[in-house]
Amino acid sequence: MSAPEELPAGKGLELASIPRYATALLQVLNFENRDGNGLRHLSDCEWRQLLELCDESQLTLLLGDLGRPFLPIWVKARIQRNAAGNTLRFERIKAATLEIARWLTANSIEFALVKGHTHTPAFTPDPLLRAQNDIDIWCLPEEVFRARDVLTQHGYRHFGRSKGRHLDPLIRESGWKWTGDYFAPDLPIPIELHYELWDSEFECIPGPDEREIWQRRREAILDEHTVATLDLADTLAFAALHMMMHLFHGDVRLQRAWEIGYFLEHHADDDAFWNCWRSLYSPELRQMQVIAFLLTSRWFGCRLPSPICAESDTLQRNVQLWIRRYCFSPIESLFSPNKDELWLNLALVPSLSGKLRVAARRLFPVHAASTHNPEQVTNASFTARARYHLGSLPRTLSSGFRLLQMRNHPTSLRKSS
Repeated sequence: MSAPEELPAGKGLELASIPRYATALLQVLNFENRDGNGLRHLSDCEWRQLLELCDESQLTLLLGDLGRPFLPIWVKARIQRNAAGNTLRFERIKAATLEIARWLTANSIEFALVKGHTHTPAFTPDPLLRAQNDIDIWCLPEEVFRARDVLTQHGYRHFGRSKGRHLDPLIRESGWKWTGDYFAPDLPIPIELHYELWDSEFECIPGPDEREIWQRRREAILDEHTVATLDLADTLAFAALHMMMHLFHGDVRLQRAWEIGYFLEHHADDDAFWNCWRSLYSPELRQMQVIAFLLTSRWFGCRLPSPICAESDTLQRNVQLWIRRYCFSPIESLFSPNKDELWLNLALVPSLSGKLRVAARRLFPVHAASTHNPEQVTNASFTARARYHLGSLPRTLSSGFRLLQMRNHPTSLRKSS
């Protein structure tokens, strides 16, 4: 029997096409070799760009904590103001969560909190370092509209549109104006009532058995009150699937990925947990999670448990090649748009019809703008979106062709990859 072909070497951070302030951010967030020296050399202009990136990626408070020795005085002062505002908002979110929990319980509506407060302490060292935009509540499909009615009876109203998995967001606040401050204490608190955790039909990838996840719910303590949350393994699975969903949509969430890295780093030696984790999910669902874990490890240098390393060896070759060559593409897309994630997405879609639907949606999504919110679409915006998507087509096709070359001729491409 011939020896298996060696895979091309993986692409490292030093080869990622990102600004040096973004490289400095990833270095200071690294679990294995935390290094803040890159922050010392940033200009004021680069610091402003970095803060903008962190605000949008919900990493500002984490930067302030882990990078404290390397921050200029004015940056420290700015993040301290952000932390003070976030502390006030955190209390508002906690109070709103408990209030809604009481209303739903009083109306005999079962639910589970997902994300948000459920990520403490397993996914973050301090809940006040976690920027939380909304409150996510999962109800059974047959109960979700009753839950919505309860909230509307208490003054909540629709705000925005949902793209699936949950009803249209609800808010209670009125008369507020966006000032550009992501940490303003008076920002509205959207409520998202989920009726499913993964949209198998839209993603064209089968998801978990959500009834089993529902049966595994557990009780947690929030400010001395008992609330229902997902089981710890399901919380991790949902976080990984949520990360992959956003990655497939070209909208990577770095803060969420770092939280997964925090979990992996602090549970790497918990064999009992990983044995349980492995028993709960199908090989296909474990594969999706393992990809999220591998990407997180590449980005933030967290340890990988032995069972995850073993699972990674079973990934299909196309997926392994993509991770080695394009693992930093989702981060690069924050600065120079690309759609390299399409080829990873297509590798995981089992059916040909599903692959065609996903490819059409990602390559030519202009029609989505004209059908989702037609009143907001102008000729100029339509033209701009069309130009953007057509302009990204050559690179997308090029990255797909390169993966094909790597698959068929790995030896010739090993050095360049």
